[in-house]
Amino acid sequence: MKKISILTLSALSLGLAGCGGDDGATNQPGALSLSGTAKEGETLTASVSDPDGIDQNTVVFTWFADGTPIADATDASYTLTVNEAGTRIRVAVTYVDLGNTREGFTTEETEVVEALPVNFEGVITVSGSTTVGQTLTADITDDNGLSGTVTYSWASDGAVIEGAVSNSLELVEAYEGTAITAMASYVDDSGFDESITSEPTEAIAPVPSDNETGSLDDPITGELTVGATLTAPTPVDANGVSGEISYQWQSRNVGEDLSAAVNIDGATEATLVVTDADLGKVLSVNVSYIDDANYEENLSKSADDQIFTFYVQGEVSLTAALANAQEGDSIGIADVLNTSDTADDYEDMAELSIAQNNLLIKRVAETNAVISGTTCIAFSSSVSGVVLDGLVFEELVIPVAGSCGEGRGSIDLNGSGNTIKNSSFLSDSGATRPNLGSSDESHYITVSGTDNIIERNLFTGKSVNEAEEGSAISMFLGVGDTPNSLGDHQRNIVQYNLFKDFLPTTIDGDGEFDTDSGSHAVQVGRSGSGDGAGRGEHVVQYNRFDRVLVDRGLIIVQGGGNSIHANTIVNSWGNVELRNGYGNTVSQNIIISSGEPYTATVGGVEGTNNKDGGIAFTPLGHAITDNFVANIITNSSDRAALHIDSDYIDSGNSSTQTLIDAGLDLNTVIARNTILNTTNAIQFEDDSSRDGAENCTNLDYTLDFDSNLIANQSADNNIFGTASGAGATAIKQDEYPAHGCALDNDSDYDNNHIYAQTVADLTPIMPKRDNTSLVDGVDGNILADNSEDGASLSEPTANKLVEGTGSDAGIGAALDDLIFIEENMVGPYSTWEAPAQSN
Repeated sequence: MKKISILTLSALSLGLAGCGGDDGATNQPGALSLSGTAKEGETLTASVSDPDGIDQNTVVFTWFADGTPIADATDASYTLTVNEAGTRIRVAVTYVDLGNTREGFTTEETEVVEALPVNFEGVITVSGSTTVGQTLTADITDDNGLSGTVTYSWASDGAVIEGAVSNSLELVEAYEGTAITAMASYVDDSGFDESITSEPTEAIAPVPSDNETGSLDDPITGELTVGATLTAPTPVDANGVSGEISYQWQSRNVGEDLSAAVNIDGATEATLVVTDADLGKVLSVNVSYIDDANYEENLSKSADDQIFTFYVQGEVSLTAALANAQEGDSIGIADVLNTSDTADDYEDMAELSIAQNNLLIKRVAETNAVISGTTCIAFSSSVSGVVLDGLVFEELVIPVAGSCGEGRGSIDLNGSGNTIKNSSFLSDSGATRPNLGSSDESHYITVSGTDNIIERNLFTGKSVNEAEEGSAISMFLGVGDTPNSLGDHQRNIVQYNLFKDFLPTTIDGDGEFDTDSGSHAVQVGRSGSGDGAGRGEHVVQYNRFDRVLVDRGLIIVQGGGNSIHANTIVNSWGNVELRNGYGNTVSQNIIISSGEPYTATVGGVEGTNNKDGGIAFTPLGHAITDNFVANIITNSSDRAALHIDSDYIDSGNSSTQTLIDAGLDLNTVIARNTILNTTNAIQFEDDSSRDGAENCTNLDYTLDFDSNLIANQSADNNIFGTASGAGATAIKQDEYPAHGCALDNDSDYDNNHIYAQTVADLTPIMPKRDNTSLVDGVDGNILADNSEDGASLSEPTANKLVEGTGSDAGIGAALDDLIFIEENMVGPYSTWEAPAQSN
């Protein structure tokens, strides 16, 4: 760029000339010039002159870039920095001449300051098959441009290869097992000298004696919906692929394996435009070629998921899909299209209504879509055949109003024959939930309607703290025209789910974790007074519960005719609680406590507590059979291996009184249960009263105890390695007889074997109204004090299950009737199914 020399008088100079001089003297104006090159790194120089002379002590220079003063630039010269690149420069001066006149001048702006070129280091990459006999090629990219000559060299394990001076290298046997690097030197188009080296290749492989089969490592790309274009992945082959590649797209039904796929006519390119004929199908592509070692390859790759009617990527498209969906359509929920657009993600969405039958709403496989925050997915009461599959939820908050408002869940499942499966419910925001009015319940799912299924899901992170009540699953149970008749909500099934880590996080002043009695994993029947006289025939079966630390009812039943079957409950708190209702069944469940309190540190404060339990029931015609309950250590009036509850037998409980007055057979069968190493094996509650009378006086329970095994072991012999049950009293009657309570004369005790330090706290044991009782040696019953370690038991299984042997054979639960459900057997995408004979 040429140098500039500027001589200019600004308006400022005219305004200041002559000011302050002697009367009658004529001021001769000064002048200011600017010279230098307007380029980064160059120096600009200002020169000031005045015929009247200059008082050098008064000279002040100010430099400007695009009109803005440059900090600390007050000398007669200024060296341009990168900060001035792209701006225009001017300089101003003020001074007093020797005639005592104050003068000031400003130059015009320079041309735009030219920036120095920036060197972008070049990059050299090596491509090609790293196999002897193949050729590697070096490619250079340089953002400064490269139009000149390049000098190449190659190295094998760092040793320069003589004569290898082109951009390609043929691999010979001498290079086998070594890593190859390419080097290049040149002058780029900005004049910078470059000398660059590639990353080393993987070790050069020998010529294959047998074919190394190629692979399709990358997925098929493109949206899985009609009208989208799918692209086949590029084959990866150690032998190299430089020849022609053939493609054939195929289609198969969901659930079929690749061998069932059929060719799509004319679909023989690397890309495929999805048509209506592909809807609901799983597409795949066959890729065939002859590799560079002359081997014929035939590879196949399936799309990650089926073809959906709607492929949604945020709230806007999801809402539109639900509004426009027709019966039988499918909606694929994929990753948010624009992660910076918080108005179109899956967080804090408006209410989503499902009103069309036979919809599939599924998270697209291999995507990461998560629904969070304020969420309401509401099923119409008339909808059927809808499947929610593989969705993921976290930090859920129940809306204050709408279909999922007070007392409802983030998903309000209704209608008939609908399914929620393979989904993960990771957490709720219990601490930040809004005030829901008269109910502060917060549920993951509420269930109404008939024949709906919730299966193979993960439920975790549910809040259980005091004042944060609610359930993972809360099921409605209607009341029919007569007591114990079916209502509007019936035969819903909860199965093959994993419930895990419902952990308390609030600690009271005594250092104990504070949980809410209204928190449950599963609630069957929403209200004891409202649903207790009704019948639901709901089923909760083949689920695993692990570290679900609720207050009282882990599974709570508040209605009749329901089945709690073959669940595995480990390391958890609370009971399987039959609080209200008639004729429920609790069978073949495994309940094994950790045998120690739960202790954790929250916010720097250590808390502890234990509220483990077994099966609690109000004795209204239930069947409690073939269960295995063990290692329970709590010593609470509300928890035991078998807790016979009187809380809800009072004249003020309308549903219980209705059932009592209905003339139903209230005989409760308690048969073939194993109770091993528990502090309280059987416990009668007696401390609930209404109007001054104990509740147990309102009903003489009819209990049929048959072939139950209660076996406590000493601490030295305890199979769990704890002291659970050691020195304990098996049957706690407390003040039950003293309050005038007794069992009905039709109660029956046969073939019960009880081994404990103390059999019962009172005699007679479990007295009937006619003063007969449970007696050793009568009707096959075996019970004696100081009989701890006396039971004949099988060797423990890996999961610490045992059964009676020898004189105790056939007493208690049989191992063949029990299924210990491991974590990998249930939850999302599990496939295990219970054998038919276990029902």
